[in-house]
Amino acid sequence: MNFIFRSIKSLKERKGKTLIILAIMLTVCLVILTSFSIQSATNLASVMARQKLGADVTLSLDMDKLMKKNQEDVKDLNSGEKPKFEPIKVPVPLEYLTELKNSKYVDSYSLKSDTSANLDGLKAVGAEDESEEESGHMPPMDMKNTGDVTICGLNDFNMGEKVNSQTITLKEGRAFNEDDLGKNVILVEETFADENELKIGDKIKLDSTEDEDVSIESEIIGIFKDSSEIDEHAYRFTSMLPYNTMYVPYTLANKLKGSDYKNSVDSMTFSLNDPVNVDKFITEAKNTNIDFEQFKLDAGDTAYESMMGPIDNVASFSKTTLVVIAIFGGIILSLIIMLSMKDRIHEIGILMALGEKKIKIIGQLLTEVVLVLVVAIGISTLCGKPISNVVGDKLIQNEISIQSQQESSLNPPEFDRGNRGGGKGRFMNTNKPLEDIDPINDLDIQVNSTDIFKMSLCSLAISVVATIIPASFIMRLNPKNILSKHS
Repeated sequence: MNFIFRSIKSLKERKGKTLIILAIMLTVCLVILTSFSIQSATNLASVMARQKLGADVTLSLDMDKLMKKNQEDVKDLNSGEKPKFEPIKVPVPLEYLTELKNSKYVDSYSLKSDTSANLDGLKAVGAEDESEEESGHMPPMDMKNTGDVTICGLNDFNMGEKVNSQTITLKEGRAFNEDDLGKNVILVEETFADENELKIGDKIKLDSTEDEDVSIESEIIGIFKDSSEIDEHAYRFTSMLPYNTMYVPYTLANKLKGSDYKNSVDSMTFSLNDPVNVDKFITEAKNTNIDFEQFKLDAGDTAYESMMGPIDNVASFSKTTLVVIAIFGGIILSLIIMLSMKDRIHEIGILMALGEKKIKIIGQLLTEVVLVLVVAIGISTLCGKPISNVVGDKLIQNEISIQSQQESSLNPPEFDRGNRGGGKGRFMNTNKPLEDIDPINDLDIQVNSTDIFKMSLCSLAISVVATIIPASFIMRLNPKNILSKHS
C-alpha cells in the first residue's frame, strides 16, 4: 500500500498542479451534475405538464393527414388526372370503442357527435325578427346551413367537457345517460327555455340541416345553465351562442346527421387512471385494428409541446453540454497529467528500477487523481443545487425569450392568433385555446442522490481514462532508458 502514501505525499509537494487538476475536475463535476439535475427536473416537468393537461386521450379524424391527402389530389388535378377527394366528415366507427374501453389504463370514456338543427315554431336566442330581416338587417354571411341551434350529442350528459369543468350546471329535471340512448330526449339552456316559455316535459321539433326530409320531435327532460364566456363570432351565428346549444344522446344527433352516421360518432375521449399512462395507452392502441392512417389518438400533444418547448430545448442543450464537457474535460485532464508525468519521469524511472510494478505506479497516479476527484465531488455536492438553479433559470429564460421573438415574427400583432380564418380558435381536447396554455417557465431543480451517483460515475470514468491514456505511453519505456536520458 506504499503507493497510496506516495500519492498523498506527491499531492502535498505539488500543490500548484494539484489545484489546477482540482479546478478542472470541479468544473467537470459541476457541469455534469447540473446536466443530470436539469434532465431530472425536465422529466418531472413533463409529468406535471401531463397532469395539468389531464389524462384525456381523444380518438378522432386525423385532419392533418386528410388535408395532406387532399393537397396531393389538387396536384393531380393540375396535372390532368382525375382527383379523388376524401370527405371532410369521416365518423369514428363504434367498433373502435370496444377495442379501447377495456384497457387497464381507462377509467371512463365519453362519445361525442355534434351537428346543427333548425327550430320549428321556436326562436333561437339572439335571432333577428322577420321584420328586421326585411328592413335590411341581414347577417353579414350566409346562414343557410349553420342552423338555428347547435346539437351536442353525448353518451352521458355528465361526461360532457363543460359539465366536468363546472361551466354547465343542471337547474331542473334530469340528465340523460347510456340508458337513454335511442330515445328522443333533450336538455336545453335556461335562457332559451325562458324566452320560448318552455318547461320540463314540453316537446321541441328539430329539423335537420343535412336532410330537409328529417324532422325529429324531442322531449325536454332537463334545463341547464351555461356560464361560459361568449365568443365574439357567436353573435354572427345564433347557433354558436351557448344559450342555443342543446344536449341530446348521440343517437339522436346521428339521426339528424343522416344514415352515414349510424353506429358511429365524431370522437371518443378516454379518461385514463393516471396522466403518466398516456404514452402506454397510445402504444397499446397501436396494436388494435384501428385505422391510424385515417384516425389519430390526440393527448393534447400540440398543447404539451407548447408547454414543454423551452424545457425540452434546455434539456437538449444540457445533454449536448454534458457530452462536450466529458470529451474536452477528459482531453484537458489528460494533457495536464501527461505534462505532470514528464516532470516526474525520473521519479517513475527510479521506482521501476527499484522493482516497483508498473501496475502499482499507474495505481499511484490513479490514486492521486481519485483523491482530488473526491474533493471535487464533495464541493460539487454542496454547491450543485444553487449553481444548477441559476444555470437552469438563465437557460430557460433565454429559450422563452427566443420562442417569444419567433412567435412575434410569425404572428404579427395585427392578426388575431386565436381566430385565424374566422373560426373559434385552435382548440385542443383540453377545452382550452392553445394560446391560453402557458409554457412552463421555470424548473424545480433538486440535486438528488441519483444525480450525484451518476455524476460521480461519469467523473470517475473521465478521470480514469484521462490518467490511463498518458500513463500507458510512459509505462512502455525502459527504466534504464529513462534514467540515462535524465542523466
